[in-house]
Amino acid sequence: MRAADSECYDMDYKGIAPELHRQIAQTLHDIFQLDHFRPMQQEIITSVFLHRSQLAILPTGAGKSLCYQLPAALLPSVTVVISPLLALMKDQVDRLQALGIPAYQLSHWDSAQEQRRVMQLWEKGQLKIVFMAPERLRHPEIARRLPALGCGLLVVDEAHSISEWGHDFRPDYRRIRRFHEQIGQPPILALTATATPAVEEDILRQLGLDRASCRVIRRPIDRPNIYLGVDVVKSRTAQRAQVLERIRAEAGAVILYTDTRRQAEDWGAWLARAVAEPVAVYHAGLARDVRLTVQDGFASRRIRLVVATTAFGMGIDRSDVKGVINVGMPESIDAYSQEWGRAGRDGEPAWSSMVITASDIQGRRRMIERDRPQRAEIQEFAARLQQLPVGRPFWWTPPLRDGDSSGDLAENHLAALEEMGQITVASKRAHEMLLTIAQPIEDWTVSALYDRMQHQFTRRMERYEAMKAYVVSTTCRRQAVSGYFQQVLEQRPEVCCDCCDRQQHPEPPAPKAEAGGLEDRVRQWRKARAAQDQVPSYIVFSDKVLRELCERRPQDEAQLAQCPGMGPVRTARYGDDLLAMFQGEGPRARKAAPSAKEEAWLLFAEGMPLAGVALRVRRQPSTVVGYLEDWIAANETESWQWYCGSVLPADVRRHLAEACEQMPEASLRELYDYFHGEYSFDALRIGRAVHAKLGSAAHAGR
Repeated sequence: MRAADSECYDMDYKGIAPELHRQIAQTLHDIFQLDHFRPMQQEIITSVFLHRSQLAILPTGAGKSLCYQLPAALLPSVTVVISPLLALMKDQVDRLQALGIPAYQLSHWDSAQEQRRVMQLWEKGQLKIVFMAPERLRHPEIARRLPALGCGLLVVDEAHSISEWGHDFRPDYRRIRRFHEQIGQPPILALTATATPAVEEDILRQLGLDRASCRVIRRPIDRPNIYLGVDVVKSRTAQRAQVLERIRAEAGAVILYTDTRRQAEDWGAWLARAVAEPVAVYHAGLARDVRLTVQDGFASRRIRLVVATTAFGMGIDRSDVKGVINVGMPESIDAYSQEWGRAGRDGEPAWSSMVITASDIQGRRRMIERDRPQRAEIQEFAARLQQLPVGRPFWWTPPLRDGDSSGDLAENHLAALEEMGQITVASKRAHEMLLTIAQPIEDWTVSALYDRMQHQFTRRMERYEAMKAYVVSTTCRRQAVSGYFQQVLEQRPEVCCDCCDRQQHPEPPAPKAEAGGLEDRVRQWRKARAAQDQVPSYIVFSDKVLRELCERRPQDEAQLAQCPGMGPVRTARYGDDLLAMFQGEGPRARKAAPSAKEEAWLLFAEGMPLAGVALRVRRQPSTVVGYLEDWIAANETESWQWYCGSVLPADVRRHLAEACEQMPEASLRELYDYFHGEYSFDALRIGRAVHAKLGSAAHAGR
């Protein structure tokens, strides 16, 4: 268990009045009709009343909803819940109203008249909970009324969606931080079922939180009552036969997950004929009423079998699901863990079975490859924006890429440009967006967007490789899932997984270091770490990075982070082991979070303006310029070039380069006087760093 985890279990309750404790217990019993809390619920609820922000990473079925519903019933101000699950909102609103808790939703499903009524009730303080989709944060009426609206707690459900390094990135989630500031900065309760340490750090960063001000609570991802199994079969016929066998052998509820809407329709039709009982189909392409009917039928136990895409099941209040079947390979272990976690929420034995073919594995890769960024497409996208007026709002329909009928790709580009300060998106309807271009779209944005999309694509491929390694693994699947989330599996249940059934144990002996030198020792360590994490060795880092590490032999974390291919994420993950090999000493205490400098480097690579970086890392602008100087010197990609192009116009860079060439030993004051104060000291520092970088590159080229 990590230090952040153990802190949660040792938490005391000082600061909470005994009378409030009695109210909490009475509300649990009288309103929610529960006799006791599940693990960590009481601690989270208590922290809400201590006005402390929290990030709670609790597995599916752990009772995340109660963590905000119960406080909302007692808090004097409205609790606002940001959630992408519109159908779940309606389900929760109906249940809360039945319990006597005034709850409403704000969504595009409701009429304009109903939305105005909810806003009026909110203004008057006559609500306890308001549910909103992240898209509603764009709504002009909400923005206009914000000063008059109160909020005692801001809940961010499915919080992993705020991170572009997670498995379900939604650009609209990036607006939550601004909304939080506008509504008075109430405590935040961010909730998710799955988050790797890297995604955990990104959630905190994107919400403007840090570990000093935010309690991080993480329960183990493992659900010991769920049996895990994977079968890679030779044909579709064999696949259908195995699926049918599992369904016929199970009398309880079963969810079958497919990759696409069309597959859901095909499997649903075939299965209905094969089992001679009602089979419901659920996917986002169905009419709202149809989806609500399926969800209600399944939750009320009128329907036993559902064939669906991945959206189905999130937040559904049915604890007795016995089986989850996947007939396609999920994109990531993150997404897969949420899916099989929907079984056995009552604690009774349940099972998860992935039944796929080799072509399903390749099909998942093709789905990801389809979104590989193309520089020409991004150039065309930027060129369209360059033709649009600057400084005034207008409705715009972004171009759609082949296969991207939803416009998600274009929205991703626009979200990145908005973070770079190039545009603002005020509202959205269907596929149209109300844009204002803040400043002319310059050529550097093409490189910035391409780099950012390439990083996202690389992360998706890494998650795919980890998922593929899980599928073909012969070691304990439970151990593999825990290792992926960098957790320790404390105890393996007696009924565990298909690999353990075959009595192949998951603890391969660590390979002994060969006597061939430092590079061999690092290579052997990488092989052992990859086996531990259930990923290919190149996911840990490539041979090129390995050779560079052995050449530079970094002596501390700052030097390690500057090695090409490392950066703050890999430094935090592998730094202790690597530095021990390079120094011959034991591992040192790991930093709990990236430093301000490391965070600034990440933000430079995302194209965030200097002022935004200074605000995000809570440092003076001059300090951030110092971080930029170091990043320019250390960065070995093209990112520093386009970023500096966004900060300093080309003619300014040229003038500064000429001055540095003529006066190589000049101080900043001398350069400032040379230009008669035309350029700020910060601009001079950046220009000098660029000149030095180009000079060192030219020298290396010779």
